[in-house]
Amino acid sequence: MKLLIDTNVLIPLEPGSTKDLEPMTSVAADLVRTAQQIGATVYLHPIQRKDIEQDKDPDRQALRLRLIEKYPQLPNPPAPSAELLADIGNSSQGTNGWIDAHLIAALDRDLVDLLVTQDQGIYKRCVRRSLELRCRTISQALARLQDELPVEASQPPAVKRLVAHELNDADPIFASFRGDYPTFDDWLAKCRREHRQCWIIKLPGQADYAGVCIVARQDRSWQDAHDPTLKICTFKIADDVRGMKLGELLLQTVFDHAAANKISTIFIEAFPKHTVLLELLECFGFHTSLVKPNGELELRKWLVPWVDVSGMSPFEFHRQFGPHQIKLDGAKVFVMPIEPRFHVMLFPNLQKQRILFAGTESYGNTIRKAYLCNAVITKLEAGSVLLFYRSQDFQHIDAVGIVEKTLRSRDTDLLSQFARKRTVYERADIEAKTTQGETLGILFRYAPVLRDKITLNELVDAGVLKAPPQSIQQLKEEAVSWIQTRLK
Repeated sequence: MKLLIDTNVLIPLEPGSTKDLEPMTSVAADLVRTAQQIGATVYLHPIQRKDIEQDKDPDRQALRLRLIEKYPQLPNPPAPSAELLADIGNSSQGTNGWIDAHLIAALDRDLVDLLVTQDQGIYKRCVRRSLELRCRTISQALARLQDELPVEASQPPAVKRLVAHELNDADPIFASFRGDYPTFDDWLAKCRREHRQCWIIKLPGQADYAGVCIVARQDRSWQDAHDPTLKICTFKIADDVRGMKLGELLLQTVFDHAAANKISTIFIEAFPKHTVLLELLECFGFHTSLVKPNGELELRKWLVPWVDVSGMSPFEFHRQFGPHQIKLDGAKVFVMPIEPRFHVMLFPNLQKQRILFAGTESYGNTIRKAYLCNAVITKLEAGSVLLFYRSQDFQHIDAVGIVEKTLRSRDTDLLSQFARKRTVYERADIEAKTTQGETLGILFRYAPVLRDKITLNELVDAGVLKAPPQSIQQLKEEAVSWIQTRLK
């Protein structure tokens, strides 16, 4: 982002002495600091030198003329065109209005994204050119830039957030990158200088990283996606912990970060030989958008729908744009009671207390989870929405799942294979269930879309439930409409 600051913004930024401090000095300093944090550039227009030369205090004038040298100057800015002056009004050469017209001309020709000024006269002239949304006061510009600051989403218990310079670059997990990319260490040094955001997974009792991910905001201005966009620069799970579903855990962390920061698109580059990674990404909606000359693939995932999705099934919608997006239109919605002990294991990220040995149980790491019960309901289908109601203690809904597929059987082996490492149930538990009759296996995807938990009292008051649910029950259309109001 590029900002052009008016002289009335420069003056509070560069007071000649303590007696020249202004009420907006602190806010203007916040603006420049925030610009530096997000990588934005603050420019001056060369013509503003004439503004400063009009200062009648020679010492202050000389000081400010020296201080403005630290600000980059707009390169070869255009003079105001006759068309522009016809819209905003002409002014005599050398006047403040003439200088202002040059600032507006730079904004009009898209040399900068924002013109920051405290001058209402400039704002009114920008209105005549339909530039008012890009002509901002210091406070307005600060608020705009603060929206660009990265938001720290909460991490799953087993994941730790780092800045790149905190990484142990000697960890064995980086060995394969050095094999694929001879300049990897130079690139990692660049990550340290840029303070790139990273996440690592370290399992209890283990010295080496079990997983690592490095990301960077890299806006691409794609025709089919809006900025901001996020690049997954590094994504790796150590070979000796494969099967623990840590890839899904790390990917969920990236999705949570992207949602918190309003990222529209995620992309990653990987060679075709990394089949496990590619299968994981494709399962969660990434698609190959480009094959580079060296054979490396670029895969992209949209997080914000940009096409007409009216004909898309609820499940495909969630796969393409989730996990922080769901489609209730056309979906059946069910309340699913779950015992606290199973809730703790399936949804460790929702627990107030840190989970001991976090990350060591595969079912807690997964986005795709499995649940088994003896419910006789037959209406569940791909795309159905499950509202998990924690019974007994808290009595509230705090988790949402999207059904991927179901299986009804009395065959323990078949159900075990169906659920694999995604369920809290051991084989003995599954056998116990099948002895009671046909067991319903539900494979679903966790969707963190609730704004806040929904208590039993709220559900009863809204007519969603009449009493605590004892088994799976489908919600009526009016109840689904009310649930929609509780989603992000």
